Amino acid sequence: GVQTCALPIFDPDGSIRWQYNAEAAVGATTLGIDGTIYCGSQNGNFFALNPDGTLKWKQQGIGPLNPAVISPDGTIYAAGWDNMLYAISPSGIVKWMFETDMNLGSNVLAVGGDGAVYLGGQGRTLYAINPDGTERWRYTTGPSNDNTHIEEIFVAEDNTVYFSNYPWGGEHIPENDFIAALNADGSLKWKKNKYRLALGENNTLLGYKGNVFEMFDAAGASIQSISMKNLSWSYVSLDRKGRVVTSGVDWDTQKSIVRMNGAGICLADAPWPLIGHDTRGTNSAQTIGSSSTELMFSGVGAGSRATASFDILNREDQEITVTDITSHNPVFSAVPLSTVVPAGGKQTVTVTFAPSENKGYRGSISFMANDIMMTVDLYGNMRKKGEELWSFETGGTQISTPAIGADGTVYFLSSDNHLYAVRADGTEKWRVAVHFFDDVSVFNRAPCIEIGRASCRERV
Repeated sequence: GVQTCALPIFDPDGSIRWQYNAEAAVGATTLGIDGTIYCGSQNGNFFALNPDGTLKWKQQGIGPLNPAVISPDGTIYAAGWDNMLYAISPSGIVKWMFETDMNLGSNVLAVGGDGAVYLGGQGRTLYAINPDGTERWRYTTGPSNDNTHIEEIFVAEDNTVYFSNYPWGGEHIPENDFIAALNADGSLKWKKNKYRLALGENNTLLGYKGNVFEMFDAAGASIQSISMKNLSWSYVSLDRKGRVVTSGVDWDTQKSIVRMNGAGICLADAPWPLIGHDTRGTNSAQTIGSSSTELMFSGVGAGSRATASFDILNREDQEITVTDITSHNPVFSAVPLSTVVPAGGKQTVTVTFAPSENKGYRGSISFMANDIMMTVDLYGNMRKKGEELWSFETGGTQISTPAIGADGTVYFLSSDNHLYAVRADGTEKWRVAVHFFDDVSVFNRAPCIEIGRASCRERV
């Protein structure tokens, strides 16, 4: 079975391949092109998991239960409990934060073709934010006393933004159940008294109200109505074969039901045509990427050479041409310099590290595909910033604030009643038995060890 607070991954036959224990309730997932899984949890963590279920990185204090989204350049956007929008690099570094004036505990995100991110939530505002974290525009959906919620956002090829609005608590005002189209500058294009959306080809919209689906053209004019007998409170998904899948409640049986109908239109080839971005629900606009965001070389002496490789990945349904595969440090080189990646396929790039001196080097490889630049970081004979150098385990459950000597020795007290000295390389230098644990508050205050006096400010 599935563990409580676990994120399970299933094989096509329904068996569990692996599960990750998040130690709290987990939210919706987002899938990167390299197979990385992004997810938030109720304890405030936002984490990235490798395809094999191991932890890649974790950010604390974000923890959205709604899905994050990924832009074409690989940036991950997540709206946190603190009503901030976070832009996070594939390696887990927060690039910037954007503060909103609404509740983002429930939110919806979408990404445009130019990398702009669109954000709505429990409030009256839809934000458009530039890739650098500055505000592009904002649109107010109603008066200040109108407690509404933006539920869906779609972005068309021409950067028209479509969204659905629904009352959230308080008095239900039917006029606030609407779908709307905004121009690229954030001005209102049109508004209709419908809700629930899917974006079809040629910017045809499928809107839902009651048990009737209605098709609209790009100007908001009605094209056709489709009655869905006995179905209420429906969610809509449209595929590329002209089929619409709905889920809701059957009025007669009061049971949940999923239906598929022929819609006569296909899902749009647009930057963000559907909730979840696509029928797979990846929440990612990233169709081109790399299998690794970094390569590490270690133990390579001056005059020697070492190689490593990464794959350029293509999720599109047509081949792509990759150009300008460029190294930004001459000690690293890459082949090929350009290539063609087949539809749904990959192409390997081999990187050679040839240091001229016995020291650490840092560089990067960049490449262009479909006007999108991707980057792979390179580390030669060096450690990444923030990488763990060593860890040391004691027999206690609490450890005092450490003190560090001039030679790098680390001194600390442990609740196993020992004073420890650990060398700069992480090996134990010595330990001395002490007796103080009748007062555990020694671990909850400022450093209790002073180098040079060999004494403790607390009782030892």
